[in-house]
Amino acid sequence: MAPSPSPRPRRAPRDGARRFRLRAGVAALAAALSVLVGTAAPAGAEPAEAPPSGTLRSSVAEATLGRADATTARLAADSRESQVAVERRAGDGRWAFGSTVLTAPPDKHASPEGWLYVARAEGGAWDVALEGSAEFRTLVERAPGTLLSAQERSVLGKVGTREPQGAAGFANTGLTLPWAVGQTWTWTGGPHPFGVGAGGAWSSLDFSGGDGIARAARGGVAYAMCASGGYRGWIRIYHDNGLSTDYYHLVNNITPQGASVGAGTALGHIGNDVSCGGASSGPHVHFSLLSGDSYINVHGAVIGGWQFAAGGAPYQGTAYNGSVTVGVGANIPNYGPSLAKQHEGH
Repeated sequence: MAPSPSPRPRRAPRDGARRFRLRAGVAALAAALSVLVGTAAPAGAEPAEAPPSGTLRSSVAEATLGRADATTARLAADSRESQVAVERRAGDGRWAFGSTVLTAPPDKHASPEGWLYVARAEGGAWDVALEGSAEFRTLVERAPGTLLSAQERSVLGKVGTREPQGAAGFANTGLTLPWAVGQTWTWTGGPHPFGVGAGGAWSSLDFSGGDGIARAARGGVAYAMCASGGYRGWIRIYHDNGLSTDYYHLVNNITPQGASVGAGTALGHIGNDVSCGGASSGPHVHFSLLSGDSYINVHGAVIGGWQFAAGGAPYQGTAYNGSVTVGVGANIPNYGPSLAKQHEGH
């Protein structure tokens, strides 16, 4: 008997494929229509794509000017610009992290202002938070692990958690002077502002000499702040004790961008770099003290075994270690992070 012919293949699979293609086409049409008519995404939903990078930079620049002090805002339109660095992107580009600097005019008494920021794309726009704000700490906590390291999350989450105070509140800062322990450098500038004009906290000291290598005053997380010219000139370190330190006018500096540095890590050579603005005369390191995200008066601070006191005008002052009292222009050794033998009455 001849074999029976094979049964004809069923049409159901082709019908199913046709129905699948039909459903896919309807879904695509619905998606296109939702874009045309502006249908809102569900509450809390992330956008399919992040806004363009240009929008990110302009949003950060706007937040920077909004954070600047009144003097900065007045000068911004004439002689200042924002340097926005996008260090990292994560979450399909919907999260961003970096630094932003408002440059200073070319004046001896003018200095830049800078902050780290975290940004998140939401609803087709960038939500930008600068360091020191509660929103910054919230975004640091919620950011993907690919955006911030565990150490960054720990240290940056503390920035701005307490009210700014004078350095007397940190009499034992735990900081060394910004050069190698045991070396002697020249103290070239007493307490003075690191900000625009003559106002603001007298947060800064100037030093030169020695081997010319500026070093970390304490371990922490470090960033180069000036994006112009390849991150030259200015390094900020966020320490685990709520303090931060700035080092400006450096040349040949490292570009750590979130790397952990130890106390004494070489940061760069003293110089006259003004990539973020301001002016410099004679190679030196402009060393500044911050609490949280705010510059604080260095008067009363013990750094490198010396207690510093402000003078009657910026760049003047005295320093004490036990019975030893010196003024600006003196050569002083770096005794390390130990507490100074404080001069009576200081």
